Amino acid sequence: MSEQEIVGWKYEAGHLDKKTLHLVAMATHLAAGNGYCAKWRVKHAREAGASDAEIKETIGMAVRAGASVIYQEAIDNFPDDLTPPRRN
Repeated sequence: MSEQEIVGWKYEAGHLDKKTLHLVAMATHLAAGNGYCAKWRVKHAREAGASDAEIKETIGMAVRAGASVIYQEAIDNFPDDLTPPRRN
């Protein structure tokens, strides 16, 4: 089964611009607890024109959606200039 068919319908790739694709994928990886891939997506989002503000907003949206697990992944895996301060 292809990834397009997993949810029971087939989608067509290519409708999202590259910056949006990488930002959404970054948030999805964070939600799944995959900081390594999320960090990789930051690199590609930047190459596609994402600003630090857009990356931070996307991290914030992912944090609100998934709370503590995502927050910790962001702190552990992203550069200091893109993450909120560590809570003690």
